[in-house]
Amino acid sequence: MPNVLHRLLYLQTSTGYFMNILASVLWTFLGAFQNYGGVLVSLIFITVYLGFSVLLDWRITLSAVGAGMVVFILFRRFMTLTKQYSLRVVKEDERLQGGLVEFMQFYKYLKSTSRISTTGQYLEDIIHRATHLRFKIAIIGGFLANLPESLAVILVSLLLYVEIAFFGKEFSLIAVLILLFYRTFMRVVTLQSSWQKFLSGSGALKVIPEALEKIAKLKEQGGIIKKDKLDNAIRFHNVSFSYDTKLILSSISMEFKKNTVVALVGASGVGKSTIVDLVSGILKPTTGEIMFDRIPYQNLDVSWLRQHIGYVTQEITMFNGTIADNISFWDDRPKEDVMRRVEEQCRKAYCTDFIERLPFRYDTMVGDRGINLSVGQRQRVAIARELYRGPDIIVFDEATSALDTESEQYIQKSLDAIKGTKTIILIAHRLSTIKNADYLYVIDQGHVLEEGTFKNLYENRNSKFHQMSVSQQI
Repeated sequence: MPNVLHRLLYLQTSTGYFMNILASVLWTFLGAFQNYGGVLVSLIFITVYLGFSVLLDWRITLSAVGAGMVVFILFRRFMTLTKQYSLRVVKEDERLQGGLVEFMQFYKYLKSTSRISTTGQYLEDIIHRATHLRFKIAIIGGFLANLPESLAVILVSLLLYVEIAFFGKEFSLIAVLILLFYRTFMRVVTLQSSWQKFLSGSGALKVIPEALEKIAKLKEQGGIIKKDKLDNAIRFHNVSFSYDTKLILSSISMEFKKNTVVALVGASGVGKSTIVDLVSGILKPTTGEIMFDRIPYQNLDVSWLRQHIGYVTQEITMFNGTIADNISFWDDRPKEDVMRRVEEQCRKAYCTDFIERLPFRYDTMVGDRGINLSVGQRQRVAIARELYRGPDIIVFDEATSALDTESEQYIQKSLDAIKGTKTIILIAHRLSTIKNADYLYVIDQGHVLEEGTFKNLYENRNSKFHQMSVSQQI
C-alpha cells in the first residue's frame, strides 16, 4: 500500500507552499544540480591545467593562483547575497501562488465586497518584491560574469610582465604558461557562471529537503488487513486526541453499530469533526484505541478502509465536468452500466427531478465548483456520488447547515431512503436532521457529556441536549 500525506501536513502547510514546489521550485532544484555538475567539470579541467603549469614553473603558477584567490575573495560577498536573495524569492513565490489560488477561490466574495483592488494590490506587492529580488540576482550575475575576467587578465598580465622583465624568464616558457593560464581562466569563468546559477537556485536546495523531511515525518502509516465490510461496530475506547499541545478529545468511548444512524451533537469546535476524521483514519488517536469490529485501526489498510466510507460535508465538492462525471467520478466501465447506476443513485438522492428538467440532463456541465447548480442541487448530487461508490459507512458533516427548508427536506428523504442499509454518522445543528437518529452522543469540550436516544435525551429536562434544543443551539 502506498503511503500518503498525513492530514496534519495539509493543515499545517499553505496551499501556496505545495503549488510553488510543484510549479517552480522543483524545476529550479533540478536546474541547480545541472549547474553544480558544470562546476565539478570546470574544477576537473582547472586542476589538470594548473597541474601542467606547476610542472613548468611552480612559482609562477602559485603566484597566478594567489592572484585568482584575491579576485575570488573580493567577490565572495556578492555570492552570499545571491544565495540570500534566492531564498527570499522562493518565499515570495510561495506567497504569490497561495494568493492567486485564494483569489480564484474567493473571487465572488471579493467582487461582492469590493475587495478586488485590495487583494490585487497585495498580489502586486508580492510580484514587485519578487521581481526586484530577481533583478538584483541578475545584476550580480552580470557583474560577476564580466568584471572578474577583466581583473584576472590585468593581474596575470602584470605577473607575466614582472617574470619576463625582472626575472628573465624565457618567452617560450611564458607563452606556454599564457596558453595554460588562458585555458584555466576560461574554465574559471565557466565555473563562476555555473556557480552563480547554482546559487540562484540555492533557495530550492533548502526548500525541497525541508518538504521531504516534513512528508517523511508525517508519513501516514497503516496495516495490511482488509475486511470486506463492517460486520458489527466501530468502537472508540478511551480515545484522546491533541493538536500539538491543544487537547481536542479526552478519553471518549462510543460505538457506531452497523446499519444504524448515530448523531454527534454539540456546539462548534467541541471535537465532532475530529471524531469523524478518526473514524476515517485521517487522524490517529493520541491515546486510546479504535476498533473496526475486533480489529485495531492501526492494523487495517487505511486506503482500503476509506474506500468503504462516504463523506458529505457542508463544503460541497464539485468538479468542473458533467453531472454524470461528478457522480461516477469518471468510472471507466461501459457507459450503459455507468448511466444505469448513476440514475439509480440519483433516485435515492432525490435529484432525478431537477436533472430531468435540465436541457442536457446528466450531461449538463456543472461549471467550476458546481456554479451552474444551486447549493441544494449540488448537495444532492454529492450524496448521489457517495451512494454510487456503495460504501458501508456514510458521514454527513453539517450537510444541511447551508440549505433552505425545501432542500433540507430532500436531504432528509435521502437519509430515510438509505437508513438501515448503511452505517450513518450525522453531525448536525438542526433537530429535524437528527430526530430520526437511532442514537445520539452529546459532545462538550472534547468529552461525551450525554448519550442516548433522541426521545430519552429530549424528554429529560435536566439534560444538556434538552437545554440546547429549547434554546435552539441545535
